[in-house]
Amino acid sequence: MKNHITLISRNIQNNRIEEAKEALQLLKTLKLNPHDLKSYYYGTALNELVFLAFKQEFINLFLDEFINLINLEPPQDSGLILSLYDRMIMNSIEKNDVKLLSKVIYKMTTNHVESRRADKKINEVGLKLSEIPLPMIRAVDEDIIKLKAKIYSIYLAAIKCIELSQYAQVGFIIKFLVTNFDGELIKEVYIKLEEGLIEKEIDTNMYYENIAKLSVSIDLNKKTIDYCFRKFSLLLYFQQRYVLQARAVLDKEVKVKPYIPIFQLVVDTPYINYMYEKIMKSKDKYGLLYLNDKEFLGNIKRSILKKD
Repeated sequence: MKNHITLISRNIQNNRIEEAKEALQLLKTLKLNPHDLKSYYYGTALNELVFLAFKQEFINLFLDEFINLINLEPPQDSGLILSLYDRMIMNSIEKNDVKLLSKVIYKMTTNHVESRRADKKINEVGLKLSEIPLPMIRAVDEDIIKLKAKIYSIYLAAIKCIELSQYAQVGFIIKFLVTNFDGELIKEVYIKLEEGLIEKEIDTNMYYENIAKLSVSIDLNKKTIDYCFRKFSLLLYFQQRYVLQARAVLDKEVKVKPYIPIFQLVVDTPYINYMYEKIMKSKDKYGLLYLNDKEFLGNIKRSILKKD
């Protein structure tokens, strides 16, 4: 397996793109039983290949091939799939590449977004729970857990981007979350994030406890986690309110409410005004429309900011 990864890497270094792509396709035939020890080496090889792709600057040429390989993993290897996506998200942040980050996140969640829409159409038919086969119910439950894990990873990515002052990346993630996921789901994962980051001071994915074998740490700065989390919370909450107020939901099936619960932990913090001013100083860098909407911001200031 290691020799095969080396072959792919050398082909790319020597600009033998077609040979490298053929070698990538061959990886599919090397995948064995997911319970086999060799399956672990397959996953490790994929992880190494993703690392090399970023290091040697050929990730954009092969991103679709990597995504296809990752998505070939069976449900038993969902932890491996999530860790590989996490690796790509982290490397995209390190490269400060908003286009690459957005592509990875879109690819990471596409199936879940489409599945959610399909589930809602099924519900419209009026099937009773007793009429749905038990294996299907379990599959849906497992799929929801994986989706929550992915959203949690996206939250962590946003907080890391805030730490690094990568405004465009933060703006993309904020818009992506509110546009694609119901407020109830965003809120549930947000509460889990607050528990992990603020209460337990854990910067790995809390949902990985039950599904992941390989955990990728986002390596947040311990001294700024509290501030970055609260700043992320403000940006996300503002976007939820703005989208609902402006009726800017592109997908009519997405329910913006309930909002994330920020008033106890975020709004009551003594430096709420400072965070707001810091956001406003860089307002043109986020790509968020509400940061230039004077009427909306006036309402926000009256409802959450502290009076001097």
